[in-house]
Amino acid sequence: MMFWNNILTKIENFYFQNSLTKEKVIVAFSGGADSTALLLGLKEYLNNNIVAFYFAHCLRPEFEQNLEIEHIKKVLWFS
Repeated sequence: MMFWNNILTKIENFYFQNSLTKEKVIVAFSGGADSTALLLGLKEYLNNNIVAFYFAHCLRPEFEQNLEIEHIKKVLWFS
């Protein structure tokens, strides 16, 4: 947990030290556990200034990708 808090603190410091408080932050997001945890952590610090970028690579069936996207939107409270 300390490692995770250290990462989020560094991101938060960078964000505020560089006066990015009004800027949107785009996060590449795979839908996996690691990127979900990162996005949840960043959302805690950045509130509504975060955009999750999900690239549909079409390597899985479309219905699976759509289910994943809808699940992620619910988990992360994005509409």
